[in-house]
Amino acid sequence: MQHEKVVRAGDGVSPLPNPSVDHGFRRAAYCSPEVRSRRLACAHTAARSKLAERLDAIPPSVIDPGQLQQWKAELSEVDLAIIQVDWRKSDAEIDHAAQSAAVLTRPEDPARREVLRATEARLELLDQEHCGQIDRLARLLEGIGASLDAFESR
Repeated sequence: MQHEKVVRAGDGVSPLPNPSVDHGFRRAAYCSPEVRSRRLACAHTAARSKLAERLDAIPPSVIDPGQLQQWKAELSEVDLAIIQVDWRKSDAEIDHAAQSAAVLTRPEDPARREVLRATEARLELLDQEHCGQIDRLARLLEGIGASLDAFESR
């Protein structure tokens, strides 16, 4: 979810402007298409769709169709969760940038600093939620791999 971040000036605090977008801040660039095409944890990847297609291609003689449906349902849930975290992270990064700019204009205002700290905590929770979905995805892939290995060793 790197592209959701707002680019900061050399001080690491001041958000860089981008007047051509509604929120007014410059975002980090997307990963390269090559990276995005393989990164299952990225919100903007086609890799999870390709994995679902590969699951569809597994014949019922290899894996029980009910198991395949469970895997596909889990993959679909993870896919949606990653996309939703991405949206919320996007909003939180914009909020953080606006709050950072507000603190810079009135650094002595404790209320502005408190709001900024709350948004930083929200960003941390979103990162943890994304990591949880990555872990869930890893467990799913391990289960798929173990089942396929078991079939091959018969």
